[in-house]
Amino acid sequence: MSTAGKVLVVLVILTSVVFILMVSTVAQLNRNWGQELKKQTDSLAKLDDDIQSQRAQLTKHKTDVALEQYQAGQSIGVLRRRLSAEERVNTEAREALTRLNLQLASVQQQAQSATATQEQRAQEKADTQKLLADNQQSVQQLQAQNQLLSEDVSRLRGEFLNLHAENRQLVQQMQESSRPRTRRASNLTR
Repeated sequence: MSTAGKVLVVLVILTSVVFILMVSTVAQLNRNWGQELKKQTDSLAKLDDDIQSQRAQLTKHKTDVALEQYQAGQSIGVLRRRLSAEERVNTEAREALTRLNLQLASVQQQAQSATATQEQRAQEKADTQKLLADNQQSVQQLQAQNQLLSEDVSRLRGEFLNLHAENRQLVQQMQESSRPRTRRASNLTR
């Protein structure tokens, strides 16, 4: 064989070896790429499932929050109605106290006018004494009524304060009983 033929044979053998190495490398890369593609496809399917479950949980949480808000709104409505009723009772008690104070001022004014009448009518002593006795009796009756009314006001004031304290306790109990629900709702939104 000639030298050119020998060189050509060596070059063909070397090229064949390089070609075989390149084909094996490409085959290895294709196999790795196929495995990686399968992993990525599996990962995508898993992420799709996770997204669906997260959407379902989000919908449930939104529903729970809406329910809690509705219940809180109902509770607030009840509390507002109770508060307005208590304010109405308070207003009525204040009006009654104002009326009593006006009556007391009227009684005191009547007593003063009776005294002034007594001084002006000194010459009509007999009539004045009779009028004075009548006025004193009426004052005593009014004072007795005033005493009874004052006792009623004191009693009503005590009842009002007791009722007010009970209502505060009830409001506090309702707030405390509604707090765990609020915490649970806030825990669900996290």
